[in-house]
Amino acid sequence: MKKLLLSLALLLSISLTANAQSIKRPNPNRHRHYVEYAKPAPHRHVQQMPDYVGELRFHAMGSIAPGSIVQMFRRYNPDSFMVGGMFEYQAGRAVSLGIGGEFYGSYCNGNRHYFTDLDYYTYSIPVYGNLRLMVPSGEVRPFVEGRVGYAIPVSSAHSYAYNTEFQAQGLFTGLGFGLVVGQSDFTFGFNVTDLYNRANPNNAPWGYFTDFFFRYSYAFNL
Repeated sequence: MKKLLLSLALLLSISLTANAQSIKRPNPNRHRHYVEYAKPAPHRHVQQMPDYVGELRFHAMGSIAPGSIVQMFRRYNPDSFMVGGMFEYQAGRAVSLGIGGEFYGSYCNGNRHYFTDLDYYTYSIPVYGNLRLMVPSGEVRPFVEGRVGYAIPVSSAHSYAYNTEFQAQGLFTGLGFGLVVGQSDFTFGFNVTDLYNRANPNNAPWGYFTDFFFRYSYAFNL
């Protein structure tokens, strides 16, 4: 009897093993309801360019004639210099508007009469509007800017070549090219300012003078 029971148990186990091996996995080619879902792509972080639109900044700036940098090491006065500030409003991603003023000292050498041969600086305060067009490319942005304003005379200077007094006064214009790097601006350009001869009875500009400059400014967010 025991042998019979052992034989039946052995046959039952063999039968269950055969049935388990005969079970097939679903074939996606034979079953239309089988759908294979693609794995979602990993999330990629896209870095967006900073948006400066609507910002108001104050620029503290100073400039000097590029050729005068070497002269200063030789203890000569620079041909021209400017110190001042400007408020700038970022009107668009590529456009900003500004208004500013600077204290301007110049020997007025770059004029149509070549050299005025001033004994010392003529001083003025140009007040101007500024338009800047830039490439919205993140922290480093190339730009071009133009200025138009009026130079308020502060003092005149004597010319020993013409034996008269000259002063910077009247129309003030400027053009510059530069880079914005973070909070700093680096600009190279030139200014053109009317020049008056105080001995002229017609009270008309005697000419104009041009000063090239290299300017650095630091912007404070307001």
